[in-house]
Amino acid sequence: SGMLREQQGVGTFVEEYSANNETLQQRLKRAKARDIDEVRQLIEVKIAQKAAVNRTEEQLAIIEEFLVQRGKAAQAGLLEECVQADINFHLSIAKASGNDILIDLYQAFSSQLKDWFLQIYPDTQSFIQTNELHKSLFQSISERDEEKTLLYATQILNH
Repeated sequence: SGMLREQQGVGTFVEEYSANNETLQQRLKRAKARDIDEVRQLIEVKIAQKAAVNRTEEQLAIIEEFLVQRGKAAQAGLLEECVQADINFHLSIAKASGNDILIDLYQAFSSQLKDWFLQIYPDTQSFIQTNELHKSLFQSISERDEEKTLLYATQILNH
């Protein structure tokens, strides 16, 4: 990762810190929540749009499974389980996008998202309020309707 430099016959040395040497995970750990959320919003909309075009029936079943888990955890008031199910729902949409880079980016963000969501949400009320939007997003992906998918993805992010 560029943090060590080997010099034959002399030894191994720690390189001077540089932001250019940081991995994405390291950079995300020191990122502001506002910045992560802004990038997440950009990524989630594109992921949803691509999933509407590229998803398979198997991927659709996985997305639906996480949607159901999200709803059950929200209704039961289980915040951590609800947040994880929500992230898994969106990650499964990312996987259905068919774009490996978008998948990798969303996976990199997901650990930071979980911590941030647990800080900003005191309970599952917001997840309950957006459950119908999430169902509509799933349905639009299922119907391969890019226009509706973009609409619902944007509405979820603006909630």
